[in-house]
Amino acid sequence: MRKTIFSLICLLLSCVTFCLSNCADSKRKMLEKYANEYNRKCPIFPSIALRIDKFEIMPDLVMKVTVTLPTHDFSDIEFDKKTLIEIGKKNAIRYLQEQPTTFSIVKKLKINYLYSYYDSKQNHLYDIKITPEDYAAILPPETDNEILQGIIGGAILEMKSIVKQLPIDYGNGVVLSSYEFLEKEKMYDYIYLLTGETEEAVVSDVVSFREKNLLEIKNILNNDPLTKRNLKYGMSFRYTYKDSDGNTLCTFIINKETS
Repeated sequence: MRKTIFSLICLLLSCVTFCLSNCADSKRKMLEKYANEYNRKCPIFPSIALRIDKFEIMPDLVMKVTVTLPTHDFSDIEFDKKTLIEIGKKNAIRYLQEQPTTFSIVKKLKINYLYSYYDSKQNHLYDIKITPEDYAAILPPETDNEILQGIIGGAILEMKSIVKQLPIDYGNGVVLSSYEFLEKEKMYDYIYLLTGETEEAVVSDVVSFREKNLLEIKNILNNDPLTKRNLKYGMSFRYTYKDSDGNTLCTFIINKETS
């Protein structure tokens, strides 16, 4: 009798193990299909300062998302990692919940996410973990103040990264010589030096240069979701162009009213 009971228990455990194994295999296949669909679209640029490089399924069935900040070098820069993780986690959850079709699949598969962030030098910055419990409750929309504080915090961090790389030579006689985020004015302030043939061409026709660059930069800013949001919340962008002697050739400001 005992032998029979023991045999039944072993059989039951074998069936459970087999079912769990099959479920895990099935889930892995679905996750891999999901990841492959997104990998075909990579690199994905949610904004000019954010690049999603790849999706991969880890051994524990966690969906790992590799994210790079392509214009930022955070080597030897101190930043509030805890706050960035908290903000990034909320933003990632809100983004999922705002995509009905994707969110339906995510909930069905009970996907665990691991977002790994890297800077332009591929220095690992931090990880953000998101579990089914995290996205089960619908998050309320961000308040205007929360959005504004997040924008300002990001701008200050961006300034630290860019200033460290100055001067930045873009070629063709264009060099970014100075960059500053003016917190009180809520303004991104860029100063460029022009040299060589570019300087000569601009000096001969400053008006045309100003109009052409103003239009080009407006198009870039208006095609970037994050920049459009920044403009909406009162941020402005000032561009100043100087000759090789440091004399100002032209300046223009782009804000919510002029964009």
